[in-house]
Amino acid sequence: MRSAQLLLLTGTLVMVIALNVAHAEVVTFRQSFGGPQPELFGGIAVDGTYLYAVGATQSFGTNPMNFFLSVFRLSDNAHRCSSAVDINGSPRDLARKVVVHGGWVYVVGQTDHGPNPPNVFIAKMDSSCNLAGLKVYDLGPSDQVEGVAISGDGNTIYTAGATQLGALLMAVRASDLSVVWVREFKVVGGDLAQSVAFDGGKLYVTGRTFNGDLIVSRFDANGNHESTRTFATPDIEGGTDIAISGGRAYVSGIHAPPAGQRMLVMRLDPANLNPDWARVIDMSPGAAITQTVSVVGGIVYSLGTTTLFGTQDALMVALKSDGSLAFAFVVAREMSQQRAMDSAPLGSCVVFGGDTDSWPIFYAVPDLTVGPISFSISSPSPSITTPSPVDVAASPSLTPFTPSLNTPGTMDSFYSRFCPDALVTSTTTTVTSSTTTTLSTTVTSVVGTTTTAYDIRTTTITQTERTTLTGTTSTTTTITALTTTTRTESTTQTFQTTQTLQTTQTFQTTQTFQTTQTFTTTQVFAEPITTYIIPALLAVIAALLGAAIVVGRRRRYPF
Repeated sequence: MRSAQLLLLTGTLVMVIALNVAHAEVVTFRQSFGGPQPELFGGIAVDGTYLYAVGATQSFGTNPMNFFLSVFRLSDNAHRCSSAVDINGSPRDLARKVVVHGGWVYVVGQTDHGPNPPNVFIAKMDSSCNLAGLKVYDLGPSDQVEGVAISGDGNTIYTAGATQLGALLMAVRASDLSVVWVREFKVVGGDLAQSVAFDGGKLYVTGRTFNGDLIVSRFDANGNHESTRTFATPDIEGGTDIAISGGRAYVSGIHAPPAGQRMLVMRLDPANLNPDWARVIDMSPGAAITQTVSVVGGIVYSLGTTTLFGTQDALMVALKSDGSLAFAFVVAREMSQQRAMDSAPLGSCVVFGGDTDSWPIFYAVPDLTVGPISFSISSPSPSITTPSPVDVAASPSLTPFTPSLNTPGTMDSFYSRFCPDALVTSTTTTVTSSTTTTLSTTVTSVVGTTTTAYDIRTTTITQTERTTLTGTTSTTTTITALTTTTRTESTTQTFQTTQTLQTTQTFQTTQTFQTTQTFTTTQVFAEPITTYIIPALLAVIAALLGAAIVVGRRRRYPF
């Protein structure tokens, strides 16, 4: 059960006000897909028409595990196509990321095919899940790929990852998948590049050094190194994703003190790679790991996994442009596992994908803190070499398939769309009282129920309502009053009111006001617990104004 109360303290009178905010439009969608055996989600991309998801499947194709591409229509989320690809009978083909441009889909990942496995592969496909080309690259033992970007003209694909000796950055022609240049760079040795972004003719790479410092580097489009910054504390840090938006670079990462792992988000100046701000998201006693970052409408979305509820659950934390918390929610189901692995902006929405072993999954608001973090920042000159990858001959086989949708499985992939702009509404109301009031909130919740709740931060509301006030006095009054109220709210609220009373009054413990209120506040609603019970939600929300859900049940999970 979930409950939320807005208490107005007015001297000797304590009133509970129930307001209906039914004008809040909930726009969200989530869908799972997979087969009888486990699927592992890798990456997600969108264009104006389709959503593209990649990963690894053990349910479809020959010699699984194979990598897969699934395409869904954005207009109605209908399944368009899916294909599983086996690379020369390799026992393990795993797609890690995907990028789209000009109707082509570029899938990057790792395969056990070829000498010195694992090796890197890049596949060129179309929006009908057909395979147009695939190449395997061997750069030595233990090659891996973690990130992908594409140039603005769509001519060059950039991958980030690692070799046995250091971080890896590789440029490949989109036309024939031939290698343009390769850079192996290291600050310590054994460094890892986990994400790459392309903007303004520059490449921005983030990852970690072998000794556990977060690293951000900038290269030009020809692979020439321009700048590197390392961000260090006495604990372990690492960058997991980087995005460029509005002239700023946003880095998500991990901060790992002895007490447990925490989310890390930074905003950098791309010109000098110095931080504007850096924040740590603490969900103690649970751990939190960041996998991906997206920026939509000035809001920074950091997504990953938390063990706040005992098992792994997908986590979204939204920060404002100044690094303060906007809202947060967890995609969870009791005694099951969910992970958010990748995200992408889509207009005013953010889409994200991951994997789950249960369905349906619900949304809950977690208890967390957001605080600053200070780094020791240095500007090392990485050691850079130019290895020559071996082009490994490959004869992939493709198997089209149709996944089951929204059916519980051993481990399925899922994606969700979240559109926060649609959750902002306006309200106009009136109340008969003349007093200064203090606002406080009380919230309780249990994860795994089918009720709906919102994380309310700041919002503008417009609406006409019927208001019920309950007093603590020992007598009862029934009053009919017409009032007009203008309220300006910060942390203290002041109501200026006018009352017209009838000459006959009956006193009891309940006051009933037929009112019209006018006040403006600002609220932002997180995603609902479930879209299947919106009517029930609106009945519950009729008893709520200004609430924040605190999930009550917590269990420690060794992460």
